[in-house]
Amino acid sequence: MTSFYFRQPARAVLVCVLWACGVTHSSAAAPQFILSSQDGKVMVINGDIKTVEGSDTVAVIKVTGHHAEIVTEFPVPNSVFGPPQSVDTTPDGRLAFVTAGAKRDPADPAKTSLDDLVSIVDLTEKPPRVIDTLHAGMGVGGISVSPDGKLAIAASRADGLPTGGWTQGLAFTPDGKTVLVQNTMQKQIEVIAINGDRAVDTGQRLQFDSAPSGMRTMHTAP
Repeated sequence: MTSFYFRQPARAVLVCVLWACGVTHSSAAAPQFILSSQDGKVMVINGDIKTVEGSDTVAVIKVTGHHAEIVTEFPVPNSVFGPPQSVDTTPDGRLAFVTAGAKRDPADPAKTSLDDLVSIVDLTEKPPRVIDTLHAGMGVGGISVSPDGKLAIAASRADGLPTGGWTQGLAFTPDGKTVLVQNTMQKQIEVIAINGDRAVDTGQRLQFDSAPSGMRTMHTAP
């Protein structure tokens, strides 16, 4: 069911975020929060991948020390076919961005088809709720929010800045001036420059022997 990911080149789509947000820091002793997205329409049944009738959700998980608990769970479209970076938040934790690159096929509910949704979730609401929906190209997958919370980069199968095939992870540098994009089929990382609200391909590629599949920004040197 995942073969359609190889039929078209992935492209990076720049999505402008109109909410300017500050950065807050939490104490080490305070609870930490993590978002998890759940695909309710695709299940593994007896070893086979099946498309079923179900609801996609996002859960807020509170972690205190080594104890974790689900605080709330609410409906938001998403897709199991997206990479691990299909959810991101603004630095102050007020907004979440959730991509949905697949949906139940309206013509055949037993199958999936590509979708293009990016849901913007207000995490300050109780419970959190979707306050806006953007369209970022069919097959949208990974997404990364800039350090200042004003921009987000999403990888999709159409529209935007052309990149390599089966784009997986994306990550901003801490200064927000550069985005690294993983192209799984080419076994490379692409370097994108951020100029205001524009993404510009620098032409630089980092080549690997194996396929990149996920990345996170390091805020301190190793």
